Amino acid sequence: KVAFISKVYYPLWLVPWEERCLVVDGLGLSSYRAEYAKLPDLNLFIEDLKRSGVVSRDFKETLDRHSETFRDFEAFADISVNGLITRKGLLDAFVKYFGKGSFIEEGSNEDSALIPPKLGEDDALETSRKVMNLWRLIRADWKGLEQALNVLYERVELHERGINCEIERIREEYERKASNLRPVIDEKVKKLAQKRDAEVRKVEKATEKRLKSAMKKKERCERRLQRLERNEIFILKRIEHFKRKGKDVKVDYWNSKLRECRREIKEVEREIKAVSDQIEAITREGEEKVKEVEKRFQEMISQEESKIKELEALCDSEIEAKQKELKELKSMAERIAEDIKELIEKKKAHASSLREETSIPLKQDETVLAYIPLYLVKYEGEEEKVRYSLHPPMLASSHNSLLKKIRKVWSFSLESRIKLLISPFSKDLEKMLNSALIERMSKDEVFREKIDKMCCSNNLLGARDFGRLLTDGINQLKRRELVKLDEAMAILEQYGGVKK
Repeated sequence: KVAFISKVYYPLWLVPWEERCLVVDGLGLSSYRAEYAKLPDLNLFIEDLKRSGVVSRDFKETLDRHSETFRDFEAFADISVNGLITRKGLLDAFVKYFGKGSFIEEGSNEDSALIPPKLGEDDALETSRKVMNLWRLIRADWKGLEQALNVLYERVELHERGINCEIERIREEYERKASNLRPVIDEKVKKLAQKRDAEVRKVEKATEKRLKSAMKKKERCERRLQRLERNEIFILKRIEHFKRKGKDVKVDYWNSKLRECRREIKEVEREIKAVSDQIEAITREGEEKVKEVEKRFQEMISQEESKIKELEALCDSEIEAKQKELKELKSMAERIAEDIKELIEKKKAHASSLREETSIPLKQDETVLAYIPLYLVKYEGEEEKVRYSLHPPMLASSHNSLLKKIRKVWSFSLESRIKLLISPFSKDLEKMLNSALIERMSKDEVFREKIDKMCCSNNLLGARDFGRLLTDGINQLKRRELVKLDEAMAILEQYGGVKK
């Protein structure tokens, strides 16, 4: 037996949030749990950076101390928001439904069928404030992280300027030292060059004197050799002369003279060779002594000139150390900056997802109480057994496509064919309403009695024109061939005679 069929309205609060709005369950049965990631102490980090001053060593110690500070969030906290509806399927359904302006005006005839909300406007605003405050807190977190990042970059830039100034000072200082040292070195090099040239001249003069003596000796030997060679020619002519005359004694005499002359020639040639070797040795010795002098003085000159190069090397070494120090500082800072940037992106993503998860793209100027219409049916059986059935907003198929489907399944039951005719506007909405009403009514007797009382006072079966409306509706379904005649008569017989 059907005790009542009542059209009632489920309350929802729509709270504006910029260009969107939050949907709060009027009965407070929904809830939302969000996780808040707590940041490290940004103020401490910023104060430490500022306290590090302009001393690179202090700044490096600060960076080293905070190398792990932003690797992850410090802690996570669960935040529970009562009454907020966040299921995506539900929110999508609300966008479609409320986007058409489906609200009930205050004072309308349907006021009596409104399920009274458990959460008032202040409660809805408080629920919304929790979400908005969380969203603002997340935004403040990422703004705070951006500030910390800017301070970090500012301190890096400050130390970079300081180190670059220090490098410039080092360069100028060594340039000044080199400038003062250069004239002194040039003067020493000049004097060393003069001493070198003097010693070279002395060696060359001594070598020249020895060469001159050897050359004179060689010249004497060469003149003697020339005389001996002329004498040899003369002796050979004499030998030929006496041979023609057949004077053997004379020939023997001049042959002995020839042998003696040639012996002397060989002795003189040996002397000339010895003197020539001596001249080469003196020349070589002189050249070696000159090279030795030049080498010795070049070493002293190079030693003096190396003082400038040593200054330049010291300058380069100090500059390289400063550049290495700057590179290390920037590398340490950049690692921290990357960690901060990653946390910023996580906070931005959280803020964005929080808006998407908790609100719908529906602009409202003020907080309004909206209602979802539904039909609640109560069935009473034997032994006081009671069953409730809920029918949320439905979608009807088009007439032409519906006829094709109905004709294919004409042999099916009326209930099966009706399911082809209509379908839930949103399955998520249907689940929510069943959970909020049917399940709660089975557990909460006070709530069930309140709903029963409201539905009984708005029982469609007792409406004055219910019989006429039902008859008109059944006749339309018959004309469209959506119900069979016997089905139509059974419905009219069961419900058409009900009086208020």
